[in-house]
Amino acid sequence: MLLLVLFVIGGPGRVSAQMMIMEGAEGSAPQQGFTVATDEALQNSFGDFQRHVERKAWEKAIATLNEIPAEKRKGMLARPDGVIIPASQRIWDAVADLPAEGRDAFRLFHEAKARQTWARVDEPGTKRAEQLATADKVYQEFFLTSVGDNAADFLGDAAFERGDFENADRFWRNVLEKHPDSDVPEARLLFKRGLAVAQLAQATTLGTIVRSLEQRFAGQKMKVGGKDVAPADYLHSRLKAAEAARASVKNTQEDSVAGAPPAETKPAWRMQFLSPKAALQRESSMRSYSYYRNGVETVVPAVASDGNRVYANWFGIVFAIDVASGKLVWRSQKFGDITQHFGQMSYSANPEAYRLATGSGIVLSLHVPVERLNHGQEPSRLVCFEAETGKVKWKSMDSGAPLSSLGFVGKPLIEEGEILVLSHGQQDAKLSMCCLDLDGKQKWTAELGSVRKRSTISGYQRMPQPALLRKGRTVYIASEDGALAAFDLLDRKIRWLLPYGSPDVSQGQRRIYYSGQTDSRTQLHTETALLEQDGLVYVKEAGGRELLAIDPSVPSVVWRRPAEEASQLVGIDADSVYLMDHELCCIDRKDRTLRWATNLPITTGGLSMVSGPQSILILTGRGVFQLSRANGKVTHIFRGADLASGGGHLTVVGDRLVAVTTQSVTSYPVPQADQAATGQKESQ
Repeated sequence: MLLLVLFVIGGPGRVSAQMMIMEGAEGSAPQQGFTVATDEALQNSFGDFQRHVERKAWEKAIATLNEIPAEKRKGMLARPDGVIIPASQRIWDAVADLPAEGRDAFRLFHEAKARQTWARVDEPGTKRAEQLATADKVYQEFFLTSVGDNAADFLGDAAFERGDFENADRFWRNVLEKHPDSDVPEARLLFKRGLAVAQLAQATTLGTIVRSLEQRFAGQKMKVGGKDVAPADYLHSRLKAAEAARASVKNTQEDSVAGAPPAETKPAWRMQFLSPKAALQRESSMRSYSYYRNGVETVVPAVASDGNRVYANWFGIVFAIDVASGKLVWRSQKFGDITQHFGQMSYSANPEAYRLATGSGIVLSLHVPVERLNHGQEPSRLVCFEAETGKVKWKSMDSGAPLSSLGFVGKPLIEEGEILVLSHGQQDAKLSMCCLDLDGKQKWTAELGSVRKRSTISGYQRMPQPALLRKGRTVYIASEDGALAAFDLLDRKIRWLLPYGSPDVSQGQRRIYYSGQTDSRTQLHTETALLEQDGLVYVKEAGGRELLAIDPSVPSVVWRRPAEEASQLVGIDADSVYLMDHELCCIDRKDRTLRWATNLPITTGGLSMVSGPQSILILTGRGVFQLSRANGKVTHIFRGADLASGGGHLTVVGDRLVAVTTQSVTSYPVPQADQAATGQKESQ
């Protein structure tokens, strides 16, 4: 239930107002967050199997399991810890974790059939595809038998050969952890698993494997390419090679940033998209509709770059700037076209509806068309531009079914000549993963699950804005509705769903908005963010009250710590993760303790940081703050050219430091080590 109470207070010549929103009522049941479809009949059958296992009624347990053949193990099932995984994997885990008596019973029933099935792999004339299908059947249905480990090892080798290092690691790890009677040499399994982990650049996991090899198999050699090598030394060399390969394609421009520009530095160029006259119009409109302020006045355009140009998405007006010259190369329409909509935007526009991505020669904008800005329930659409010219290649609303009827959320991914984006029906909240080619043709779509819409102060319903992170064949999806999902691009289905608590579920919560004020999350336009480091995924949802570190290989929550609703995950390094709202917090990755926190004068969106070897740069309303990475102290403030804004997005493009605020894009030379300001902090 949503109750609105409006109090009018004032005397002659002055009227002010206070609005209270009451969400939920005391004693009401909490709503469930992101959900996926489950099979109730399968859940009941699997429940019978679990009950027989608890009673050690092994014959009944095996008989019940046989009534759930592979073709019926569809859909999703929940683990005891609440993680939802594919039914086939849940049943496999339950069998693999049987106690000794249960494992013996399983072998007694299935050993002969497993051996007979596995023998087909070595039959003359058997094609590779048939071998893999047979090995998969043995692995899925007969893993605990004497040939189950051989099937897993075979599948691991095949996965590694095709570059699927995640699955290779999974197969070999399962033999090591769940098949203690394996006749596959443990040292060889450890070594091969180390090779896969090295390709994934998971330094922490690789270190554990190397220590096991050094301590338990010292002096043992492995043959690689016909040569004898020391496993630990070889794995170290492979990790360095993998990291070097990744570094060659990773943007490392920030590494050269020694600090903020010296005080006397002038802008290389500045391009203003919000004119002073338009700014006055906007402020006047905000005052007229102050009861419903949704933060449009603090929106910083979504930004992307290809290394030569900066692209921005300002309320659906997309434009490109040449970084070297500051020239406006192209724009989708006039900046002034937005001003006629300021009057209604404070209550009807959706500031969260704008995202931007670039790659493969295109710029992909997710936005509400300018002409439909004030349609309160209008979903975001996709528009694709040629990066070079700005020419529209295609629009989702003009593409015909099914794209024309879909809305889109979250920042799209452009990789390997494909577009991955989350879609939903215009009137529902069911999310799907949609794969498009660069010409806007749908290649495939896969249903994910349902999310809850969020009520706004003006009574509209807004879709969450999930975050996507791709690692190999897996796309991680932070739903912004209390769960992290892992989507398998090859199988085109959810591999697992880890619920960790919904940020918007609260009983009896009351939010009070005073005339002319907004809450911090709205003011800062906090976004859900996902980052990965050393095999762990870190997630902080917009509006969420926790920062989480998640091990996706289990999956499970490694640790969690409280966080402000308005804070956003903005950075990560070897030792720390960084959260930002009105302060920047540095949190130790290992023990989750707060290392330091620094207050910052930030009152707009665009939350971001530029991290150099010794310093961190933040764009604030008082200039670019240079903070020490060691202790968070402000060592220098570069005022810059745009002090009329409350902060914004800061990034490095080539040899330029680019600042994007609510009204302009400004470029400064990136200072080198001998130019950076390292002296005392300026007077504030």
